[in-house]
Amino acid sequence: MKNSKRKKLDDCDETSLQNEFTKLQEAYKFVERREVTVKNVDDLKQLGAIYSSQMLNCSKRSDPFPEFNESEEESSRRSKRPRLLKLPSDGSIFIDGIPFHHFALTQLKDRHINRLKANGIEIKERQFSKAENKQISENWRSFAAAHEIPEDEAHIYMSAATATETPEKHRERINFTNQTFLRPWLCSKLLNRTAIQVFRRCYHIFRVSSFDGEDLRKWTPEDDRRLLELYKEVGNCWEYIGNELMHPRYACYLRYYKLIGKENSDGNCESSSEWSKVEIARLYNYLADHLTRNPVLVAILPKYANLDENVNWDDKEINLPSRSPSQIKEKWEKLKNEFRAVKERTQAETIREILREVILEDTCLLSKAKIYKTKGKGNKDFDSPEQLSEFILILKDFLEKQQIDKIRNIDGEQIKEKFDEEEKPFRIPVKKFLRCARYLQFIGRRLGLFKMLPLEQDLICVRLELIAFILKKIDKFIVKKKVLRKYTKRFLRKKGWGIREQLVFVDRNLENYEDYEEPIGKLLNILSLNKVRSVENKHSKNFKN
Repeated sequence: MKNSKRKKLDDCDETSLQNEFTKLQEAYKFVERREVTVKNVDDLKQLGAIYSSQMLNCSKRSDPFPEFNESEEESSRRSKRPRLLKLPSDGSIFIDGIPFHHFALTQLKDRHINRLKANGIEIKERQFSKAENKQISENWRSFAAAHEIPEDEAHIYMSAATATETPEKHRERINFTNQTFLRPWLCSKLLNRTAIQVFRRCYHIFRVSSFDGEDLRKWTPEDDRRLLELYKEVGNCWEYIGNELMHPRYACYLRYYKLIGKENSDGNCESSSEWSKVEIARLYNYLADHLTRNPVLVAILPKYANLDENVNWDDKEINLPSRSPSQIKEKWEKLKNEFRAVKERTQAETIREILREVILEDTCLLSKAKIYKTKGKGNKDFDSPEQLSEFILILKDFLEKQQIDKIRNIDGEQIKEKFDEEEKPFRIPVKKFLRCARYLQFIGRRLGLFKMLPLEQDLICVRLELIAFILKKIDKFIVKKKVLRKYTKRFLRKKGWGIREQLVFVDRNLENYEDYEEPIGKLLNILSLNKVRSVENKHSKNFKN
């Protein structure tokens, strides 16, 4: 009797596990499917971030599905597997049909980036576009529908509730994330993004305290009382307060200062007088000169949050004789909150846009008591692009000799000595020149110039050599993109290199493929694995691999 009951329980467990994986498989088909009709080769760029269920099946699967009769130990080991960044042994990017960089919340290393480049994938580093945000939202809706989760509970699974959840709930959420493959699911159709990038974006899209739009919930007297109590408990942690009160963090910030007026949370006067705009600008300019990163970046980016720990708030250079060190430090903390609030509210993309909302430009000038004017619209730091190219070549030789792979790792004093040896005196600070070199690198990467280099030659020294070559050929600093690409091709011919083959991901269900022009680069040979289906099969609702 007992054996029969145990057998029934085992059968139920096996059936439920099998149903779970079947549900996951069917949901992936729904998420990944996309009909593509492209009439122009240029439109193939739009397909770079698409991988369909058919295309995923083209990769070699080391273990397509787990055995349904696996032991509890094997199941536990499998649930921890997504934490690892494993490279497929066949040279592709797919593990069990899913890109390896969509499994784990881990920063990619050089070997991972090189594998992605070899497969025609360049990881984006700039801000998420509206289309990418929309795709993430669609991925979450499909995941919620497949697992019968309310759509408004997204913040629970996106690490936005970590401020309030217990350790037990945290472990439960992580196990659920690993077992249901939530990370690769949310990364669906975003080949140019890593799992850690997508999850960071999810944190901002789905968290309760930063919903877009106005605060629709009215503030009640109970909310006001709770707001004041929470501020006394945790200070200006608006993220935590917003999650507790179910109001956007910026709304909590504004409501708090509206309630207290000119008094702080202790009921005392904040200072002997209000801060003037010029005083605020003086404080900002001092920090801009003494911090290794821009103060706005220190405020809004977590990785720079500790850079202001060693600031001497009693320094006379701050030029605020009427303020004590504690008042100055407290004002800086408030400025950081204002920078973050402006970033959240306006979604500004540049430092200048954020700064303009908090500190007026004219007050910055008044605080310095100097106004700088330049004649004409030319570059005041370098006489010509050719002169800049000479400095870039010296920088390239220095990097090659010192075996440095990033400009940010350069010692300013050493490079200055190098320029003195070459008898190339500087009219600008070394740091400013290095920022200029990094910006030129950014332009080359943004315009796709470095994607034309052979994969084995895509190195920092070769990139700088290409930049110097282009600067020698142009007469002014403002040029068109097609001119830059023309000189890049000329540089490749001079070196005897060919243009790097570009891999293009294409859905196998393309209509009228015979009418296509052959794109420049290499087309993934996934169309040959499954020829164009009949119209009846294409539009059938029961989609099968």
